[in-house]
Amino acid sequence: MRKLALLVLLALLILAGCTTQTARQGDALETLASLDCSFIVAIDNENNPGTLSIDRIRRLYATFDQLDSLYAIADIGAGDLLANAFLASKMDKTKVDGMTIYNKNGLEAVSSKRLVYASTKSVIPLLKASHMAYDGLDQGVKDRLSSSKIGLYARNPASLQIIGMGEAQLGIREALVLIASQGLEIEAVLSTEAQAKAFSTILKAWYIANLRLDGISFKTADISSLFSLQGCKVSLRGAAITKGLQSSLAELMAKITLKESL
Repeated sequence: MRKLALLVLLALLILAGCTTQTARQGDALETLASLDCSFIVAIDNENNPGTLSIDRIRRLYATFDQLDSLYAIADIGAGDLLANAFLASKMDKTKVDGMTIYNKNGLEAVSSKRLVYASTKSVIPLLKASHMAYDGLDQGVKDRLSSSKIGLYARNPASLQIIGMGEAQLGIREALVLIASQGLEIEAVLSTEAQAKAFSTILKAWYIANLRLDGISFKTADISSLFSLQGCKVSLRGAAITKGLQSSLAELMAKITLKESL
């Protein structure tokens, strides 16, 4: 009888691990977008090992509110049973209204729908948002975020400080920054064509400054071929990932992963 119980437990563990294939990453992006935060970061650690310091995480989606509180959703490659075991091995456990919430050093976490939800404020709003219908993100944006090594989507950002562009960039309605197989991609939609033209000049100057800091030689014609300006949309594709950008991304990774908690 004891052997049978052990076999049943083993089967449950295997099935729990297999259910991750049905975890819908689009739902994670929609949940974070519904919080009305200024940007969302998507990180693919499964196909790019070492991007995150926590190897157990396959994909991570995160955002910050205006008070700099972190909200994150992670796929750790396990069903709820194994996810709870993972959290229990790293964090303390409490019961709130019958729900098991894990916490450590100000971070709360809960496993639900084969994903781990976490926040440095309260995980409850994140869980509530995950159960609500939201369709505010373009499918193309979701697909590109989900397929990139690191992706950043911003709505009405005051600046792109997150990638080292600290100057105020008024007029940006949406911005997409991707670290993909073809290098750096930046796409921004501005409110007017005049603003788009001005931002294109600023973006080109920012990229050239980063190349010079790295001591990378370039031809002006080659740089110009990476940029395109179509109406209110500015694009940069196939650009080099400079040390300055790497440094900005490293700071972002450290801020998101909260190594002291997980």
